[in-house]
Order: sequence, then C-alpha cells, then structure tokens
Amino acid sequence: MPTGDLDKVYGYQWRNQNGIDQVKDVIDGLKNNPYSRYHIINAWNKSDFNNMALPPCHLLYHFIVRPLTKKERIKYAVKELKLPKMLFETNLDLLETNNIPKFYLDLNMYQRSCDVALGVPYNLASMSLLLMLMAKACNMIPSVAIWIGGCTHIYLNHIENIKNQTKRKPFELPKMKINKNLNTLEDITNLTIDDFELVNYQSHSKINFELFVGLSKDQKK
Repeated sequence: MPTGDLDKVYGYQWRNQNGIDQVKDVIDGLKNNPYSRYHIINAWNKSDFNNMALPPCHLLYHFIVRPLTKKERIKYAVKELKLPKMLFETNLDLLETNNIPKFYLDLNMYQRSCDVALGVPYNLASMSLLLMLMAKACNMIPSVAIWIGGCTHIYLNHIENIKNQTKRKPFELPKMKINKNLNTLEDITNLTIDDFELVNYQSHSKINFELFVGLSKDQKK
C-alpha cells in the first residue's frame, strides 16, 4: 500500500466493518436502549488484516451510561442553562421540556500496544474527545474515560527524554468546548476545527521523540 496510507484500519473499521457502521449503531443504541451493554466500537477485524498497514493499537471502545438523579439534573440545568433553581421546586416537568440530560456517559477504551512517549498522549486526548462528541450527540453528560493498556512500553531511544519530561510540573488542565449543537452522526461528521475551543491551554517547550518503526538506520536505507 502507498506510504502514508493505513488502508482499512481505524476509521474504516469504525464506519464500515463488514458493511456495519458501528458509530451509527452506538449512537442509535445510546438514544433508544441506553442501558444496553452492546455499545461497542471494535476495530479488531482479522479478515482485513492483509489490507492494513498495521493492525489497530487502540481497538475497543465500550460506552456505558449511568443515570443522573433529579437533584443532579436540576444542578446541571442551573449551572449550564442558567435556569433559576426555584423553577424546578414546583414543576419538575421543566426537566423534560428543557431537554435536561438523564444520563452520564462513560467510556472504557482498550489499547493492545501502547507507545508511552508518542502514541498514548494522543490516544488519551482523542478518546476523551470522542466521549465528548458521543455524549453531546446523545444529550448525555461526558463523565469518566478509562484507558486500559495492554503491552505498554517505552522504547530505548525515548528513555532519557521521558526522564526529562517527568521532572516537569504539570499545568492545570485546559477545558475543551464544542461550540455547536450535535444531535446526529451527520452533525459530528460536519464539524470543523473552528467548532472546537480549547480554553486556558498551557504547555512546556516541545520534547522530540523519534518514531520507532522497528528498523535500524542502516535498514531504513
């Protein structure tokens, strides 16, 4: 396959695994049968391995709902929608008419092979953003994202820079905002970078980690 083309991996499997759009199925399932245990996106499709540059590393996403109490729903309405709390003391039907979320949405992600220095930070950020997108499209509140690592490793040529990185004091985490209403899968696919806002992002200076591809420099030549 051409250099730079992963072919039938990740997004292909999510949207067209043996003809199944798994992302659409999960969104439909969360809306229509939220307590199901089948809200899974699975990229591990051995029948397509010959058409992949590399079998998927992050391979299974499992979405799970937890109900909000009436008190939690009211608190959300007051904080996010700026509605007076006293309104709900006499009329709880306002929770429904204002479409206040009924569920938290959690995500467990399993990753079979984990490059701690280079890959994992992106995987953590992308899984968290995916949780936000799915929750917003299903009128839920994004909650706990749990990353589960299988073969987790630091390559030899990354060790010194990892040591340097651990000496740094982390900044306070920024806030991600999605400044667009989402109700369907089509709404998600039509998003652009301008629909996202990263608030109060701070970073240290860049640390370079060389990508490990399993070949020596002589072999690369």
